[in-house]
Amino acid sequence: MKAELKSLYSPDLDDLEHESPPDPENFRVLVQALIGDTNSDASESFNIAVCTPSWLEQRLARDGHVWGRHYLFVPRYDYGMIEDLIRTLCDSTEGSDWEQIATILSRFGAWEFEDYQG
Repeated sequence: MKAELKSLYSPDLDDLEHESPPDPENFRVLVQALIGDTNSDASESFNIAVCTPSWLEQRLARDGHVWGRHYLFVPRYDYGMIEDLIRTLCDSTEGSDWEQIATILSRFGAWEFEDYQG
């Protein structure tokens, strides 16, 4: 079984592909990667905070700390690069079942069912 990026969405930008943050070299944008099995149209959400090193520096100077899980650091806002990075991650993620794949992906993005107790 293999992972596939189905789409990207952000509550911070209406159109990730055609918009950019006010300062493309100093930003943090939440990206929701909808990922599923290559043999299905179904997908689940993995949340990734995409940001720049300058955003991190600014937050460190202001707050003295920043928690770091589920962050992707890029030098500037570039939708194509961000999509390629997430797609490459998905393309390289395989497992014997969806739960195994989702567990691997949850190291990089917060999986919507990560702490689900069924």
